[in-house]
Amino acid sequence: MRILIVEDDPKLARQLQRGLAEQGYTARLAFEGHEGLRTARSEPFDVFVLDVMLPGVDGFSLVRRLRASGSVTPILLLTARDTPKTSSWGLRPEPTTI
Repeated sequence: MRILIVEDDPKLARQLQRGLAEQGYTARLAFEGHEGLRTARSEPFDVFVLDVMLPGVDGFSLVRRLRASGSVTPILLLTARDTPKTSSWGLRPEPTTI
């Protein structure tokens, strides 16, 4: 299984990558939204793991762009936000204001 992790905290990204490798998964890293989008569009992945708060293109915008380009790859969103309003916002089909 190939996983793309888009996370701007290099330490956390590498910890996720290492943990997934220990379970037999291959994880590729990107550290900002534009890089993640380019990588997602250039290689096949089985799942995307995206941080919500990314430099360049944030995680929510990245989801919208991936879906608009026809990607149906499953996506996991990581967020430090803890309110139901901001956490559920990423599940909405159309963008709204936070």
